[in-house]
Amino acid sequence: MENEGSRELSTMRTRYICMSLLLFFSVLALDAQAFFLGKGDVVAVVNEESLTIDDFANWWKEWEGPGMEVPESPDEYIDWVLMAQEANQMQLYENSSFQTKVDVFLKVQSLMMLRKEEITDKILDPADADLKKYYQGHYAPFLNLRMLALKTDEELTQVKDLIAQGKSLDEVARVTGYTDSERYAEETGEMRPLKIPEILREVALQLEPGQIGKPIDWKKATYFIELLSSREGTTEDFNSVKEKLLSTYRKSEDVRLTETLIDDLKIKYQVKVDQEVLQQITVDGVSEGATEKTAIKIGETEIKAEKLYQTALKQMRVQSAWTERAAELFQVSLDGVVIGAITQTLLGKESLDRKYQERPPLQSVFDFYWRNRLIKELEKELLHPLVSISDEYIQKEYEQHPENYSEDVDLVEAYIVDTKSEKLAAVLAERLKAGEDFATVMKVLEPTGLEAQQTPKAHLPEEVRDALETMVPGQSVGPVASQGKLKFVKLIGHLDRKVMPLADVRNLIRSQLYDRELARSRVEYLQRLRENSSIKINQSAWKKARGRILENADAQN
Repeated sequence: MENEGSRELSTMRTRYICMSLLLFFSVLALDAQAFFLGKGDVVAVVNEESLTIDDFANWWKEWEGPGMEVPESPDEYIDWVLMAQEANQMQLYENSSFQTKVDVFLKVQSLMMLRKEEITDKILDPADADLKKYYQGHYAPFLNLRMLALKTDEELTQVKDLIAQGKSLDEVARVTGYTDSERYAEETGEMRPLKIPEILREVALQLEPGQIGKPIDWKKATYFIELLSSREGTTEDFNSVKEKLLSTYRKSEDVRLTETLIDDLKIKYQVKVDQEVLQQITVDGVSEGATEKTAIKIGETEIKAEKLYQTALKQMRVQSAWTERAAELFQVSLDGVVIGAITQTLLGKESLDRKYQERPPLQSVFDFYWRNRLIKELEKELLHPLVSISDEYIQKEYEQHPENYSEDVDLVEAYIVDTKSEKLAAVLAERLKAGEDFATVMKVLEPTGLEAQQTPKAHLPEEVRDALETMVPGQSVGPVASQGKLKFVKLIGHLDRKVMPLADVRNLIRSQLYDRELARSRVEYLQRLRENSSIKINQSAWKKARGRILENADAQN
């Protein structure tokens, strides 16, 4: 009984061990799948960082270049993540070069987002009825005018008297002798109101045909205009200029919304302009003791008088011919600089304060740029120092691969000899037909011997090119009349390309070799990173991620 009990106990232990081992190996077999339970959208986990389908899609959107195919595996994406992680661990985000580039990128992108949010998205095209209100008075009616410009008070008095007598401008011009003067326009032809200077347009639109408007002072002259005819616009004409009308409307709305935004931001950031300090800034400089005074204060930002002076002076670009107007021109420039400084500072502050990089759509774009810049910093610190391209390396590459550094031209190698003597040419042609050697026959023209020429076919005379079309290497032809001479040609052969001198391609080769060696160093570095990293890939999620990208690409096409 005791032996039977021992055997039964032993059997139970064996079964328990077998079941335990089976369970253990089952767990190992399912480990990768179990790791992703509850993480159906996780493509991979790299060093405890989960990468989702959306992460890959966002990366590919920024990474994709012209002609690039969606990768078959997530390896390229994982390599990118590994390098970004390593750069982050090295705290390369503290490098000034990194911070400068990221700051510039963020400022530009944030400004674009602010403009989209506060201006572009708020501009809605008006209904046709509202658009026609602008059409009327700017694009229609079509006006045909008669115009007269006067320079002196005496002329003005005389013309006023004649008009008071009921005379038309045509009659006034004939009485005063202005009919042939450049100051008189018998008729302008039909014009859209928009083409007429605003100060004249305002009067013209109030007139009836045959009516003369009140005198208008404009550009150092006094103008009289008479409306000859007015033709209303049509639906067809409205439709033909509708896009122009919409463009004009959008621009005016852009200006209005921008001004509204700036006005609101001036209040928010408590803009203060010290007019007393500004008055101490002239074309001659800043008054003594005022250079470091704050002229503009926007929140915590202070803009000093000297900074405004230097910027205004630079924009004015003073020239000797402007000496008499220098003060006036400088003031115009300074006013513009003040407005620009306030506007740019306000928009810059507001765009960054909104932290667009923390939410879509900028969030994924900024994250990609941030990581990609980190990778550039890592390559600069670790990989670039490993690459050195010697002159010997360049020479070897040049000699081993001349086809890579050749001009892709049809190069003709031939003997070309010419003469102006028709009699001599006839004799030489007969000798060639008789089978004599080309070099021997041509010795009379080239007593020191022939010299082969290598010339791009396109550079040869047309008649010679035509002759070469039917020739094979070793064949000769002549005489060929070209450029006032009779030419004899013997084709040696065609060279598809001509190797460029090393001096011309040295920098190109150095750059290519540098990129090649850098890529090699990157591969070796990534191999070490992978060996020391934990990487788990969810193949089903990867297939789903890749399929989504391909579907989107097909839909766009």
